[in-house]
Amino acid sequence: MQKVLPDGATIAPIILASDKTLLSQFQGDKSVWPVYMSIGVDMVCADSWIWCVYLILVAYVADFPEQCLVSCCEENHCPKCIVGANKQGYVLDSVMRDPEPMKDILQRRKNGQHPPELEENGLT
Repeated sequence: MQKVLPDGATIAPIILASDKTLLSQFQGDKSVWPVYMSIGVDMVCADSWIWCVYLILVAYVADFPEQCLVSCCEENHCPKCIVGANKQGYVLDSVMRDPEPMKDILQRRKNGQHPPELEENGLT
């Protein structure tokens, strides 16, 4: 990647992580999902040289519940493919989740419809 950047430029790899966090100890029913970001390299040069920095996402770190949250599926479904909840653990070739149909399903739900694909894809 460094070879395609102009002279004087550098990259800063970004690692994102998210985890459900209780908002308050006094109101335990409130939760937030902060995003934690780590920069893989220092962006300040020791000789005060100013670099044009290009950020690239190199990793997103999430536990299983977080993966299900960002892929819009229930926790008893696979966040990566559409294998049935009762077929998980078997060595199967299953179709990977495609974000485009999922966006359409969610948009129809947002518009007040109740598409049957919600339940079929574990999006209830």
